Amino acid sequence: MSPGLFRLLLASLVVVSHVSRYDVGRPAVFIFFVLSGYWVYRMYDSKYRRFSNPVKAFYLSRFLRIWLFFVVCCLVAIVLSGHFVPEDLYALLIIGVASRSHDPLGVSWSLDYEIQFYLLLPLIWLLFNRITDLQIAVLSISLLVIVMMAGAHALEAYYGILTVFGLLPLFLAGCLLARLDYCPSVHAAAISLVLTAVAVIAVYFVPATHDLLIKDAGNPITKDLFFIFISGMLLPFIAYNVSQKSDGLDRHAGNWSYALYLLHSPIITATYALMAAKMGQPALKIVAVACAYGGSLLMYLLIDARIERWRTRKFEAIR
Repeated sequence: MSPGLFRLLLASLVVVSHVSRYDVGRPAVFIFFVLSGYWVYRMYDSKYRRFSNPVKAFYLSRFLRIWLFFVVCCLVAIVLSGHFVPEDLYALLIIGVASRSHDPLGVSWSLDYEIQFYLLLPLIWLLFNRITDLQIAVLSISLLVIVMMAGAHALEAYYGILTVFGLLPLFLAGCLLARLDYCPSVHAAAISLVLTAVAVIAVYFVPATHDLLIKDAGNPITKDLFFIFISGMLLPFIAYNVSQKSDGLDRHAGNWSYALYLLHSPIITATYALMAAKMGQPALKIVAVACAYGGSLLMYLLIDARIERWRTRKFEAIR
């Protein structure tokens, strides 16, 4: 599977989660975090560190990539919902939206984690590029991450503040894949994929663990730890996937996944509100999902692709 198609598949799992009872969207986002760690680390290492002010250029470029189209999608979501509340404006800041309940897109919490990770990336890059003894470094970083995760869960439990440290292993795993330039064989990737599928199927059919894959069921912390474990099992497949060549069409598929991810929820909700009285549930879900794909593709081609071309030209000019 090509890299862009894989990202589109992950975004599609989030759509499936929205119209079903299965909690397949959150683990898909967790895998997105691993991919983000990989691609952003590689970008910083191969491109931004050569700028005269690499940290500033990286922060500005990543923020514009996330924020400009995000604002457009928030405005679309507000229009589709038919009402505006002041809390909608807070979501435009992105930072902190994961700690608040109001989210016009329903997925902005993940962008909050992304932005927090971007803020840490130059420090992570500096740390990873000074690694001399890999085994000692991995052990030390692992212990540090465990402490950070414990602190993050304490902040969430007692103060309702969500930080990237609770999911930092996912981003760091992607960074490490990029740092080591790890490319497993196709057989190792296939074994990784099969074992992950077997683990998920086993968890679903065992009554004691069934709720891990059902929305609004089970312990959230236990579920997150399970999804982190699943993402770890899939690392060889992820490493093999990102090493594959991507043509122009595949890159469009990968970029479209961002629009689909952001816009599917407000489009599906609006379709439900408009068509619920005219058709049954199965047909309504099919129409809503089709609208989500069609609407997001249109928004990608007309707006996001143009924003991305402008951003790319801008940063090529100031290199």
